[in-house]
Amino acid sequence: MEVGTVVSLVFGAWGAGLSTLLARRQIRGDRRSLAVSCQVSFAPDEFGELEPVAFVSAVNEGHRPVEASSIVFWLSNSEPVWAMPYASIDQPGMPQLLGDGQSMVAAYDWHALSAIAREQDAKVVRVTVFDGGRNKYEAPVRILPGLDEFIEGQKAGRSGPSTKPPR
Repeated sequence: MEVGTVVSLVFGAWGAGLSTLLARRQIRGDRRSLAVSCQVSFAPDEFGELEPVAFVSAVNEGHRPVEASSIVFWLSNSEPVWAMPYASIDQPGMPQLLGDGQSMVAAYDWHALSAIAREQDAKVVRVTVFDGGRNKYEAPVRILPGLDEFIEGQKAGRSGPSTKPPR
């Protein structure tokens, strides 16, 4: 093979690979995409007492608007739990239309969610956010270390270090 032919083949392969990569990037960029996370931690209630709250956040990572229409928690026994978020002045209810880069946060009563799970001998393990097109975006539920022990200490009426929120 001549040098010119080899150079042409190399540049042709490089061009085809680059074109394919850019096309895939363009297609992915046009998709709807939500990055979802769920963190269980503490927030003050209306009386200033710390209560465990599940915060579900969703960020639109795509370049098209996404309507976050519903949020479902899943138990370890694969049962769904539909719950209503806390009402808030600064957070509108569902559905929420998220533009490029916009985010939302919904807060849920962790006592109520964990009580439902305990009734079924299960744990709350993941959360799913559905969009208007019924696409689903999932994330594991991350629980603040020591939260369960703190809640048990509150229920037992103990005072002292065991009822202080973990850091």
